[in-house]
Amino acid sequence: MLRKLALPFVIIILFSVLGSAVEITAWVTYKGVTGSILTEMIETDFTTSTGIEINYQSYPADATFLQKALLAIDSGDAPDVMTLGVYEMDCF
Repeated sequence: MLRKLALPFVIIILFSVLGSAVEITAWVTYKGVTGSILTEMIETDFTTSTGIEINYQSYPADATFLQKALLAIDSGDAPDVMTLGVYEMDCF
């Protein structure tokens, strides 16, 4: 289950690597155990093998996050990577 959740995040990060980024900003909706595992995977696997730092900010997966994400996308201030939870996917 965790691999299914993390796969889109990892794919987007890999595409960002192709752009020769030094730091990637990510808005993440994973918390608790899933968030801890994702953080550990980023720090131990991704950052050590690529040298690219991930500046991730955790947000609750709710309507407030969806509004913030849509406004950021519309204004051009969106992060490099953004996760969407089930709540946000139902809104599209």
